[in-house]
Amino acid sequence: DGTRYHFTVKPTLNRLAQDRAEAMKAADVEVEIVKALSDAFMLRGEFCGVHIAPESPGDVGDEPEVRLVVLGPAHPHSGRSETSEARARAAEILADRGAGPRRFRNTLVFVAADRSLLDSLEQAVRSHWAWASIQRDSESLNLGPAELRQVEARVADAADAVRHRVAGAWQWTLVPAQPDPQGDIEWRAVKATGDGSIAARVWAKLAREEQVITQMAGTVLRMWLDRIPLWK
Repeated sequence: DGTRYHFTVKPTLNRLAQDRAEAMKAADVEVEIVKALSDAFMLRGEFCGVHIAPESPGDVGDEPEVRLVVLGPAHPHSGRSETSEARARAAEILADRGAGPRRFRNTLVFVAADRSLLDSLEQAVRSHWAWASIQRDSESLNLGPAELRQVEARVADAADAVRHRVAGAWQWTLVPAQPDPQGDIEWRAVKATGDGSIAARVWAKLAREEQVITQMAGTVLRMWLDRIPLWK
C-alpha cells in the first residue's frame, strides 16, 4: 500500500482470476463466445438478416433475400484443408431447411472462424469471465478501493480483447455456387479482413467479386438470359 507492505494468506487477484478462468467449463466458454458474436453482428450491413450460430438447419429461414449465416465456434474453418467442420455444417444448412429441401439456396452466405485463432479467443473469454465474476463477488471478497479499481480495469481490458479477437477470428466467408445446374454444389472460401464490422467486410468482399449483385445493367441481364435456351 504505497511504500508499505503486508503479508496475507489471501490469494492475489491475478491468482484468483487465473484459477477461476481455468475452472470455467468448455460449454460455458462456447456460450460466452456466442454472446460476443451476437454483439459483433448487431450491425448486419447490407444483409437482410443474420443468423447467429444456428443449432439446426431449421433455424435458418428459406426466403428470397440474401442472409448471412454465422457458424458457431464448434464449426471452424481452416484454409489448409479442403474439408472442415464449417464446410460440413454449411452444406447441411444449405441442403435442408428443417421441413424439407431448401429452395432459395443462392441467398445464403456463411462466415466461420479461423481454427488457429480460436484458442486465443477462448483464453480471452475465460479471462473476461473470471474478472467479471470477481467484480460481482467484490463484496464477499472484501475488496478495497485500490483492488476494485484494478478489477474494473481488467474487466474493461478483457472485454476489449474478446471483441477484437472475435472480429479477427470470424474471417472465412464460404460461398456456395453451382456452375452446372445438374452438378454438385461447389464451395469457395475467401478471407474477409479489414476495418468495419464483420458483416460489412463480408458484404464488401462479395460485392467486389460480384458474388452478390444488387443492380444489373440490362445488357448484362440479356447476356445471361441468352445463355439459357428459354426461346428459339
